Amino acid sequence: MKHAWTVLCRRTLIDDQTQSLSMIDTVELIEFETNEEVSALPIDLMLVSLWWRTEADQPENGKGRTQIIYSANDQSLINMEYDIDLTKAPRHRLLGKLQGIPFVGSGIYQIVVQVFDESVDAWQNVATVPLQIQRIPQ
Repeated sequence: MKHAWTVLCRRTLIDDQTQSLSMIDTVELIEFETNEEVSALPIDLMLVSLWWRTEADQPENGKGRTQIIYSANDQSLINMEYDIDLTKAPRHRLLGKLQGIPFVGSGIYQIVVQVFDESVDAWQNVATVPLQIQRIPQ
């Protein structure tokens, strides 16, 4: 299976008639002001990925994983595993809802998308989406 793209946004809309997907307010930077200690950001986000078959006429399935990693120390903050089912359709959109993001410091948080490669029995990176989170003292 192949990974086409992953986007972080505030919300999504799917047209009932065409099934077209709209991603509203893509997110690359989160800034917030506070002098208090913060361990998580109370923000709702959508993580949207598109997967498709390696061969259009060959059904397949596999496992995916998404991690959020704080780049300053490579600390893994979120680890989500999921099934990718391409047995009934040649492509699959995966919509994941993030209800809050752990905060360990200002900097770059990497959203790493992986697929499990059974041939080498290991996770393979297919995308990295950077998210900058900046705390601004008041």
